[in-house]
Amino acid sequence: MAGSDGADTRSNRGSEWYRRLVERANTITTVLDPDGSIVYVSPAIERVLGHDPAEVVGAFGHEYVHPDDHVNVAEAIEALQAASEDPQTAEFRLRRADGSWCWVEATMWNQLDDDVIDGILLHGREATERRKRAAERHRTNERLKMALEGANLGVWDWDMRTDEVSRDELLTNMLGYSRSEMGDHLRGWEDVVHPDDKRRHDEALSEHIEDRTPYYECEYRLETISGEWKWVRTIGKVVERDEEGTPVRATGIHQDIDDRKRAELALEAREEKYRSLFEDIRDALMLLDRDGFLDCNERTLGLFGIDSVDRFIEHAPWELSPPRQPDGTDSREAAMAHIERAFEEGQAFFEWTHRRADGTTFPAEVKLSRFEDEDGQALHALVRDITERKAHQRRLQEQRDNLEVLNQVVRHDIRNDIQLISGHAGIVEQACEKPDVQHSIETVLDAAAHANELTTSAREMANVMLSAEAELKPVGLRETIERQLSAVRSTYSDARVAAEGTIPPVDVRAHDMLDSVFRNLLKNAVQHNDSETPEVTVSATCRDDSVVVRVADNGPGIPDARKTEIFGKGEAGLDSHGTGIGLYLVETLVESYNGAVWIEDRTGENRSNGRPRADDADPGGAVFVVELPLAET
Repeated sequence: MAGSDGADTRSNRGSEWYRRLVERANTITTVLDPDGSIVYVSPAIERVLGHDPAEVVGAFGHEYVHPDDHVNVAEAIEALQAASEDPQTAEFRLRRADGSWCWVEATMWNQLDDDVIDGILLHGREATERRKRAAERHRTNERLKMALEGANLGVWDWDMRTDEVSRDELLTNMLGYSRSEMGDHLRGWEDVVHPDDKRRHDEALSEHIEDRTPYYECEYRLETISGEWKWVRTIGKVVERDEEGTPVRATGIHQDIDDRKRAELALEAREEKYRSLFEDIRDALMLLDRDGFLDCNERTLGLFGIDSVDRFIEHAPWELSPPRQPDGTDSREAAMAHIERAFEEGQAFFEWTHRRADGTTFPAEVKLSRFEDEDGQALHALVRDITERKAHQRRLQEQRDNLEVLNQVVRHDIRNDIQLISGHAGIVEQACEKPDVQHSIETVLDAAAHANELTTSAREMANVMLSAEAELKPVGLRETIERQLSAVRSTYSDARVAAEGTIPPVDVRAHDMLDSVFRNLLKNAVQHNDSETPEVTVSATCRDDSVVVRVADNGPGIPDARKTEIFGKGEAGLDSHGTGIGLYLVETLVESYNGAVWIEDRTGENRSNGRPRADDADPGGAVFVVELPLAET
């Protein structure tokens, strides 16, 4: 009996101990009868939910469960009844005394002790904070997933002991592979690295593994499933090392940067191209905005005598000029006006006087052009030193002034004196009949005529040089030729000078000196003619954009060796009494019209109509051919 009493005592003490443990715990212990009524609830219900245990006992348990969770609880109870030996777990919300809801994680047992409990034993612990943390982690993961997808990032995790790598779908899909095709081994990734980038990739990885850099970061190309190359950026970090410091695990991301990288490379190529042009151009080139210079090439430094780009850009544009320009304008005001005009109109072109670092000045031609810079609008300025051009222009102007004086002397003074000599010699010739005097007078008259011709040629030569820059314009070809045919007929009455066929009524691109071309060709054809009766014919044929004029004579012809040199200065013809300058004037004028002049032998086949007459089998003589451009209509 004593033993039995001791066992009962120990059992009672054990039950008391378990009762105290249950009542002191923060876990809500509840016993439900088979009908779902609460037959026992531990004091923890008051600490957790604020309910008085005495008020809860006798109530139905589902009255305290959130309506949305009734199904979850019922399913757990059904599963418990179907497998009575296995406990069931469920999470649901219980109503607090203040009406709010508290998440509870509960474990249920069915008929734990048939002699003591005939129903369900339930242990529940508050799970509200855990649920909040889980929800927050879920939201964080969702945000992270959206961020990774939005940034086109793929995540990887590398077990450095086994070289096994886990990758997400985005990472492998980036290259067009599936995860299974890519494999779970590091080699699957290394095999697709571009050969030209592999060394740089491996060096960046080694530097981080050796703990020389805080991150492993590299941009390189990977081969896609289609065989193309895609630029990616990898950022990774060793996150775990063993006791000896050897890295055992790394994680990181891959980012698709193909569009951005290709754009950068294209931009770099363009920049390199323009930098080469910038530096190699023979003129000084600089960049500037309204605040001053931004950059310049080496030619600029040499032109201004400044030793570095940094020192050059310290100057404002007007500081590289004398205080005033040659026309008296203030350099600063004029420079700012040109710069503003270039910004407004897109460009500005002007001549400018610059000053070097040593104080010397030089004339320049400046072109400012607007362009779009990454920071807004800017200008590039091309500066060309025109010192030699200006000196050449001055020399030309001096020559033109001298020629103008010579032309005036020839046109007025000398010709007036020659006319005076000729006039008085004629009077003497009429008054005196002595043969010897008559011969002298004829000699004087011939010399006066030759001198007059000389002054005419000199005047025409001066006019050619003075009109070298004259603007070309449409000039009527028929009117010009007919006018000179009439003049030559009046001068050489014993010659037969005529047009063959109809001269086309077209305009050629020339100027007022075109008369001199045909006057000299016609006079040359008569003066150098040894026939008893000199014959000269003029014909013309139109082509697509030019007209060809032929001046043919029946003279002795011109040897092939002299057909080119005859147009030289002072090349008078055989037995010529001329000046030898007329044909030089012809070639000079024709070339200034962008035309051409040459000599052919006269045969029946080169007559203008292409049909030689029977007596033209070998007519002899020479043909001067002039090709002139037609004027634009």
